Amino acid sequence: MFKAAIKEYQYALLSLTTGQYRQAYVGLRLFFELSMATLYFSGNELELQNWLQGRKDILWRPLIDIDNGVLSKVFVRAFFEELSNEAPRYRAIAEKVYRECSEYVHGNAHTHQVLPDTLSFSEDAFTTWHEQAKNIRTIVLFCLSARYLKFVNVSSTPKIQEITMEELGHIDVLRAFFGGAVEQK
Repeated sequence: MFKAAIKEYQYALLSLTTGQYRQAYVGLRLFFELSMATLYFSGNELELQNWLQGRKDILWRPLIDIDNGVLSKVFVRAFFEELSNEAPRYRAIAEKVYRECSEYVHGNAHTHQVLPDTLSFSEDAFTTWHEQAKNIRTIVLFCLSARYLKFVNVSSTPKIQEITMEELGHIDVLRAFFGGAVEQK
């Protein structure tokens, strides 16, 4: 499922480079949904089986549910307890960025004003999309870290530490996890 998410991100990038900004948002949002569903299903086997059998759709609300979603304290605590206090901040960002992407997907009025009328380069649209994409990548990386870091031999895969610290190195718990210095408060 995560491979499918990555493929959608690639399609979003292709759309972005050809000036198809609305389609770039469609792909970006689908990447986000599939990434979060991958993590949600990793902790909810029944939900996964129902989805695989076509009995259930991926719905955004359960993915980020405050009590049971991927960014709930309960979910994060189950896999990386020390990160659970960070989850609400990333949940708030996830809700905001998902809503902003959805405005383009649903064709909200203001999106017609900010996107070019033709297939042409727009620095503003390009930059805004990249800002949203960065937020989404950071949220997905936080979720992947919360879900899997304690189960991976990070010393055998130094790239994991490099990527994680580059994006999430401001989190004391992660710095400590990787053996780095933690700020005294």
